[in-house]
Amino acid sequence: QHEHPKPGAQAEAGKPRFFTAAEMSLLALVVDHIIPKTETPGAVEAGVPAYIDLVVSTNRGHQQLYREGLARWEREGFRTMAVAERQKKLEALCEAADAGRLNTWGERLFRVLK
Repeated sequence: QHEHPKPGAQAEAGKPRFFTAAEMSLLALVVDHIIPKTETPGAVEAGVPAYIDLVVSTNRGHQQLYREGLARWEREGFRTMAVAERQKKLEALCEAADAGRLNTWGERLFRVLK
């Protein structure tokens, strides 16, 4: 069972509720690959990182998964990977999550992130 933010809670850009600034920056990079800006707003422009921060701040079940998962992506050098390498990594995680394979931390994180 997971929790939802209280009615009336708003996801706002600015100071994160749960994530550190570095985690928010990495999260924005990840979601921007998942929903990039095209002729329509991408995930960042739509406020997805702030919304995820709001939801995770109220969901203890996801807090550890996100904190550890983002730390692992940071250690793996996700920020410094070439764009094509990042995309390939995320596509593999997406395929696994869509197939119901949730064996690794990356697959589990991507599933809740997606």
